[in-house]
Amino acid sequence: MTDINTPIAFVKSSPQHSLLEQHIDYYFYIHQTLEHPSFLTENIIPFPRVTFGYFFDAPFSVTNLSNQETKVLDFAISPLTTNVVEVTPTTSTIKIIGAHLKPYALAYFTHKSIHTLPWVISPLDLLGEAAQKFKNDIQTATTIDALFTIAEAAFIDAFQEKDLSLVQKTIEELDYSLGEITLEDIAEKHGVSTRTIRNHFLQEVGCTPKTYVQLLRMKQSLWKMLNNSENLTQIGIESNYFDQAHFSKSMKKMIGQSPKSIRKDLPHFRFLQF
Repeated sequence: MTDINTPIAFVKSSPQHSLLEQHIDYYFYIHQTLEHPSFLTENIIPFPRVTFGYFFDAPFSVTNLSNQETKVLDFAISPLTTNVVEVTPTTSTIKIIGAHLKPYALAYFTHKSIHTLPWVISPLDLLGEAAQKFKNDIQTATTIDALFTIAEAAFIDAFQEKDLSLVQKTIEELDYSLGEITLEDIAEKHGVSTRTIRNHFLQEVGCTPKTYVQLLRMKQSLWKMLNNSENLTQIGIESNYFDQAHFSKSMKKMIGQSPKSIRKDLPHFRFLQF
């Protein structure tokens, strides 16, 4: 049982409660001391997931590069988005208890349509008393295991039972085929219209199926860049881009860098987590 004051680069834990194990990928904890925090500004690459984070007394300055809005945050939820977000530590410490959730999971914690929510969400506004209790309880934790237990309790307290099966099944099929299956085929399989699927995506994921597939392909290509030595043309093909030009154009549009530039920089992305 590791003390929370022990420096640690990254540790994660799977959900233990059956209510959450299908909807949360994992909890994580980071605790590092920095020599020069001002030099550690980093872009958070858009991924097809939702991220929850509490930063203790070491807030981050967070800038949405799409609209140049900046906020200083100690507690935040980042919904699935195509925005590239830049983060900078405001102290010499990075200390984060967080969770990565499935793309649709945010819908279990609110009655609002996800596409109407802001680019960064206050957990206190969205989760109410469950988030406040989390903030209070987290101050008493002395071990990393206790942090994970408190985080899980907050999600259980805020969970709202509802039927998201159409979006879940659609995401499973898109993930399995890496976006190769058409929306028309999925709609026919489930006896609904493509419009119905798109509406559910906007309400429960916050984007269209097309945007989700773009994020999915990008995540796949980044994983391949980081974990094998294949050339970029091959990676683009295996990630279901039409050709190298399509791969490069998509990367530049989503991240602002070419695949070659991104591959060079990937080892330096401190917060890149698959």
